[in-house]
Amino acid sequence: MALQYPISFVQSEVPLWVNFKSFSYTSEGNARAARIGLDPLGTDALDVWMALPKRINVSNDIKFMEGETPESSLGLHTLRDLAGGAIEGGLNALGSIFGLGNIATNIAQKVGRVDMDLTESTFSGSNLRGFNYAFEMTPKTIKEAEEIDKICSEFQRLAYPAAAKERSSKMYHPPLWGIGIYSSVGGSRMRQWDMSPQNAVLVNVVLDKTGAGGPFGFGNRENPHPTTTILQLQFQELEVNVRHPFTGELVARSVAKVGHSRGS
Repeated sequence: MALQYPISFVQSEVPLWVNFKSFSYTSEGNARAARIGLDPLGTDALDVWMALPKRINVSNDIKFMEGETPESSLGLHTLRDLAGGAIEGGLNALGSIFGLGNIATNIAQKVGRVDMDLTESTFSGSNLRGFNYAFEMTPKTIKEAEEIDKICSEFQRLAYPAAAKERSSKMYHPPLWGIGIYSSVGGSRMRQWDMSPQNAVLVNVVLDKTGAGGPFGFGNRENPHPTTTILQLQFQELEVNVRHPFTGELVARSVAKVGHSRGS
């Protein structure tokens, strides 16, 4: 299903478009990398084009923990430390033989010398990034109002899992989403704008059909459409990100694995 907002516009009013394209969930890495769902019926296929909202944001949260990593550099200072350690070890051994205790250790304690602090920040993982989009939609025509209603309904519907037809005790994972920003509907990808979202799941859908300040509507008095609809979407990436082994760009884990298998 293909949906779009706005429908009635002039090109100068919409310089950039954000595209949300769903595909059925799969655990197969190659299919994830190619954004190809494995649902033969294509029941989760939705292609939505919307004018780029005034604000989009993403949060990158990288986790580190305190730990110690022995220094591995080798130079004159390292050789000097090794030699010093050997001498101190010899003095301690002699002290033990002659009943004098650990000579070198005792001297170090008297002058307040201790081992160098090797604490450093060690990488412990990264959070799954979240992308947030907020749209304020005011239709100009009844057809556009109906399109807005379909867009909101589909996002809300596809946020949930699907009950399996073959067994009542089973259900299917909600679809995955590919997100990108383009110069026009079906136009060139504008990567400098979209902040490189990888395959994602839809984790939050907020609808407000009283965005005009109350239940105001237009059109048929018996069945009026909201004057303004506010739609807020929050997506969370399916996999953690890494830098591509060959290009260095930010990619999902499955894309990096596919790159390794192809050697590019």
